[in-house]
Amino acid sequence: MLNYHDAFINAMSFDWDAKTFALDVTPVEMVRLSPCRMLFSGVRSLGWTRNDEWGRSHSIFEVEVKAEGDLQRFLIQMQSGDVINVLAKEMSEQDI
Repeated sequence: MLNYHDAFINAMSFDWDAKTFALDVTPVEMVRLSPCRMLFSGVRSLGWTRNDEWGRSHSIFEVEVKAEGDLQRFLIQMQSGDVINVLAKEMSEQDI
């Protein structure tokens, strides 16, 4: 998994029928400066807060992954203090 610290979120989309959630991001690490897609497949639940507790930001602070049986919980902590919470089968990274 790429280092998503300081990556900008450009867009989010959810395909209900396909059970996929996509985050289009621009990482800022030296290895990769072009946009990519974090594609979550087999999504079982999805939610987020949008309270800007730490101030406005569209950048990721960190991504934490926890195994939950045959699924994975992805906790995407934003630099605003908000969290995007995805429970899915897997996450892949794609060039866009």
